[in-house]
Amino acid sequence: MTAIKYSILVMICIINLCFAFKSQKPLKFLLFNAFLGVATLLILYFTKGYTGLFLTVNPITIGSSALLGVPAVILTIVLNFIILM
Repeated sequence: MTAIKYSILVMICIINLCFAFKSQKPLKFLLFNAFLGVATLLILYFTKGYTGLFLTVNPITIGSSALLGVPAVILTIVLNFIILM
């Protein structure tokens, strides 16, 4: 399970970097993507009573959402459902 998780994270990271370098301003793209990822994680964390999604906020989830953006948050939600089932 861990190997699958890390391989998916590496693939998302490569795709994210490809999109960043195709844009005109890659640093701006990466910073905006990091902001969106952390903002999405925090919004889901603070609305967990309404949405029913219980995500933990720790350095690993914040780092992955800052590095990979919104796809990391989606991957965290999917893995959370897989593990809890």
